[in-house]
Amino acid sequence: MSEVPTCEITLPTGRLGLALKDQRQRQRPVVSSVMKRSKLYGRLKPGYIFQTLTLGDGSVIDCQSSELLVSYLIETSYDPNRKVKMEMAYPDSVTIRSRGHEPIGMHISTREGKPVVLDMGERPGGYREEVRDGMIVHTVINDDGYEITGGTALDIAHAVKTSCSSYRLRHRGGGCHVILRDPAIEMPPLEIFDPRGTRCTTRMDSSGPTLQDFAP
Repeated sequence: MSEVPTCEITLPTGRLGLALKDQRQRQRPVVSSVMKRSKLYGRLKPGYIFQTLTLGDGSVIDCQSSELLVSYLIETSYDPNRKVKMEMAYPDSVTIRSRGHEPIGMHISTREGKPVVLDMGERPGGYREEVRDGMIVHTVINDDGYEITGGTALDIAHAVKTSCSSYRLRHRGGGCHVILRDPAIEMPPLEIFDPRGTRCTTRMDSSGPTLQDFAP
């Protein structure tokens, strides 16, 4: 597995407008959300992992839990020279909602067998910070009950009934939920649930699934 990149960010004084949670595997605080009015909005992203907090006097604090980190942040809120070292990790999961014919906004492509988000140039406003380039499209659930898990960018494009050959997703029917995951996870085999009560477990070609692909 490739090493997760890190960054160093200077914290503003006062309240930061962050929500944190503890990462069980690494026992580190993780950014779960950033308020839009926060001075850190756009700089800290959901999924980023706190490593160390450096104070203006040079003291370095190992960020081992959210509780410990929050207590230090409150005590030093007046310090204009605080810096945090962060792992620029991905959130475990993000769910976005598209209603009607509004654009989903994701440009996806298959990379190493996974449907990867290349960019979000048409990002719906509420998901600008949550959705990260490089995340994978894990599941799409349409309002009509059609559901696809796994698969390639082409499979996902069929699922949302897009007409764009470059897979910039724009739903052409009702709404849908799109579940994005950390690209480090293992993708499950392609599985499609059709509202008629059938399942398809074979990969689609450019013409979409055929009748013989479906089995009760």
